[in-house]
Amino acid sequence: SYLRPIGAALWAYAHAPLSVTADDVTARGAYCVIGNLPDYALALRLTPAARADDGLLDWVTFQRAGRTALAAYAWTVLLRRHATLAHVRSGRARRLSLTSEVPVPVQLDGEALGFTPVEIDVLPAALSIVVV
Repeated sequence: SYLRPIGAALWAYAHAPLSVTADDVTARGAYCVIGNLPDYALALRLTPAARADDGLLDWVTFQRAGRTALAAYAWTVLLRRHATLAHVRSGRARRLSLTSEVPVPVQLDGEALGFTPVEIDVLPAALSIVVV
């Protein structure tokens, strides 16, 4: 039910370049994903090494822009091979900043958050969970 609107949004997306600065590393790309867990919707393993309890956020940038590149990236993510591509960069950090020359939409777990620039910090052990 949500695949059609996601596909339509990605098809219409302008693919504006952005930069992620993660601690002391900066990477440029057309798309960036930041995760605290390995899997995203549909069990997509976008940040496969991510751990909820390590106090770090995992990030991945996809450097190539455009619909063809996006389709190819989607395929490699489904095959869990995107991390092997030379034009895909990734890392881990406690603090990240996303910037771009033009405002780029940002989402948080599928919900609109706003536009770049964005600062993201991890707060270790900030959430307590009780399982009954």
